[in-house]
Amino acid sequence: MSKKTIKQRIAVVAVSALTAGVISVASAPVANASTGVFVTAGVIVNGTTIVAPTGTGTSQTVTISAGSTVSITAVAGTDGEGRFIVSGGTITGSNTANDSTSILNTSTRFVYGNTTATVTFTPNAGESRMVISSYVDTSNTDSSTEAAELVVTIKSGAVGVVSPGDSFVSVVEAATTSDPSNNVDVTAGRSVPIGTNGRVNFLLKDANGVELGSTAVVTTTSTAGCLVAATNSSTAFLSASNSTAYGSADEVFVARAASNTPATCTLTMTVNGVALGTKTITLQGKVTKLEVVGGQAGVANAYASSTVNSGVSSPAFEYNAYDAAGNVAITISPTFVNTASAAFSSAQSVSTATASAAGVGSLTCSGAARGAGQFQMTYSNNAGETIKSPVYTANCFGAAVNYKASLDKASYVPGDIATLTITATDASGNPTNDFVYLGGAAADGTGTANAPAIAGSNLTAVTTPTSTDTFSAGKKTYKYVVGSTAGSYQLSVDLPKFNNTTYAQTAVTVAYKIASSGGVTNEEVLKSIVALIASINKQIQALQKLILKR
Repeated sequence: MSKKTIKQRIAVVAVSALTAGVISVASAPVANASTGVFVTAGVIVNGTTIVAPTGTGTSQTVTISAGSTVSITAVAGTDGEGRFIVSGGTITGSNTANDSTSILNTSTRFVYGNTTATVTFTPNAGESRMVISSYVDTSNTDSSTEAAELVVTIKSGAVGVVSPGDSFVSVVEAATTSDPSNNVDVTAGRSVPIGTNGRVNFLLKDANGVELGSTAVVTTTSTAGCLVAATNSSTAFLSASNSTAYGSADEVFVARAASNTPATCTLTMTVNGVALGTKTITLQGKVTKLEVVGGQAGVANAYASSTVNSGVSSPAFEYNAYDAAGNVAITISPTFVNTASAAFSSAQSVSTATASAAGVGSLTCSGAARGAGQFQMTYSNNAGETIKSPVYTANCFGAAVNYKASLDKASYVPGDIATLTITATDASGNPTNDFVYLGGAAADGTGTANAPAIAGSNLTAVTTPTSTDTFSAGKKTYKYVVGSTAGSYQLSVDLPKFNNTTYAQTAVTVAYKIASSGGVTNEEVLKSIVALIASINKQIQALQKLILKR
């Protein structure tokens, strides 16, 4: 072999030429010419990013399908002879002659000089692994140390047969058009509002990771009450089963068999007769029921107020709209009617879906008016029918200006759970509205100033009171574990936020006792002894009087 005055260093580009296309591994220059490291960082091969190793004696991997080839381009350098040796495969092509005269077996070895050589390697039949080693040396011998290697794994799955484990199928929202990159369903796509159809997107691959050809036939069959089609056209939904070529569509749509009728559709999918999997989509029907739920509502206690903490976005109540199957319809905006509006100046709905409800509603108090008012929701559904909710009573009450406190019992024994109830009222003596924070320096209840201070001996809070706690129906309760030291005590309840001279409000105290484990305190025992002595003295005095009379 001739020596070259200009020696070599190595950078690589590995290309997997697959039966269904070409997958490339782009290269970056080798930082040290003597290492011979394969560099393929940041390049996607069969959906996986190959991370380049660093230094000598390292390896990297790539996976190809059976029958594919790997090509490596060696760039001429100045640092030494470059050499490839392959095991588990053979050299089947190059763009330049093998620069080796001393090694006869050139089917597994390739030496290049100061030219840029692209060498192609093909796995041997039946092999599951091919290793391409890189060497940089000053001579063309096999005694030099391996610098780096590329380990090629050959997948032997059936070519062109769908593999569910390698394919991606997901339920998506109607507006989504891209192929899925995983099998995770989009939550919003699993329950579809009235007037919209369901959609499933898919990307089909065989066990070698190769995408199926355009002639693969995808068949989708749905359960009763649903129609499927490869296009989202009103004329396309004709039956509960549909077959289409993969090259024509990579999605399937599902519609209601009966207009405005709710349906739960389980889709069974096959590709050329091979099972792909199942997906379930709920198609909501027309709205048939409206009701207030959760939130501040409690139907009879849906408090509202014109005086609330700024920054509080909580509504006066939440509401749901249901179809005939009990599905919660989303983005429904009903009309609010004040049936007895003395306390309300207006009522608004906000059609923002929440985790538990279709929307939220708020009520606005009528000036300084305080008291109860009634409202009802109405909605015109997709069939033109008017749906009405029950008539609900809500209260317009002001912010807290006074408070008082009480315990559920006057006396406890060690280990008891004591319940403290704080009751707050507005300027008119009504229970405060549910938007009032117990403390906080800021309007949103945050900050250390005006924090509630509640303390009593031998009482341990189950839940520590905070500034952002709010009242419900004018009340806030806390629970405490009663300690073991018997005696008489005072519980102090101080809410500085509401203490003022205008409404004569200051901290309040609540008396309580803790009895001994036997149920009687030392104070009570002493009191009983004193009472007994007094009783004996009275009896003695009465006896003395009786004796003197005789």
